[in-house]
Amino acid sequence: IEVLTIGVGSTPTCSVPPPHLAGVDEWHPGNFLYYDTSQVALGSCGLESVAVRVLTRVVGHYPKSNTLLIDCGWTGASAQGKESGYGW
Repeated sequence: IEVLTIGVGSTPTCSVPPPHLAGVDEWHPGNFLYYDTSQVALGSCGLESVAVRVLTRVVGHYPKSNTLLIDCGWTGASAQGKESGYGW
């Protein structure tokens, strides 16, 4: 089988390409344009490169559980980043 085009994906691969991928024709990053805390944890970028932030109102503060209650729709917050102390 003749391979005409070689493509790879994933944000970490596109952010910090390993040397053995010389000759790749196409790159297909996921959230490369915006980044997130998962990419920071992987070393794809620094926190200063995360482009998207959510601004919302804090409506409750519960110090015993180290929790804030926010007035934000579900698309503004997710469990992604939980391992880094962000999200649910």
